[in-house]
Amino acid sequence: MGRGSNNPKTTDNGPVLAGLRAMGYARPEPYPGGRDGFVLRQEDGTRLRVKIQKRNGSERAAGQHSFGVCHLDFPNVDSFVFWVRGLRHVLIVPTARLSEVFHECETSNTFANPRQWEVVFHFEDNGQAFMEPIGSGVQYDISEHCMAWPQAAV
Repeated sequence: MGRGSNNPKTTDNGPVLAGLRAMGYARPEPYPGGRDGFVLRQEDGTRLRVKIQKRNGSERAAGQHSFGVCHLDFPNVDSFVFWVRGLRHVLIVPTARLSEVFHECETSNTFANPRQWEVVFHFEDNGQAFMEPIGSGVQYDISEHCMAWPQAAV
């Protein structure tokens, strides 16, 4: 589990990497510059630089999960993976989409520290997903980036 018994964060990338392999991403390799960065190979051989963001569960209302997104990593990452233990869906959101929302909400963005942009992700059982930057009061539909998580990995 994370740093404390009530901490929803987890540092274990193993379950996420196993699920991504089951989804067809082959041979994850560590990406220089951080413990949560990996290069995934897609079935067509394309390399995808990702940063994995993960949670053990929710400290918010059902289906709502907050993450600190390191906006300073945007230039070095193709997509961010948002995973919550036990959910049937995972988000693989292109950095371009996150950056677009980040800049739209620039005046209302909330930061946990200078590096961590605070965002709540809403996961619906039907596969819909929304992101809501804390302080913006606006929800952005990101359902197109919500994918079924392999049953064996739930």
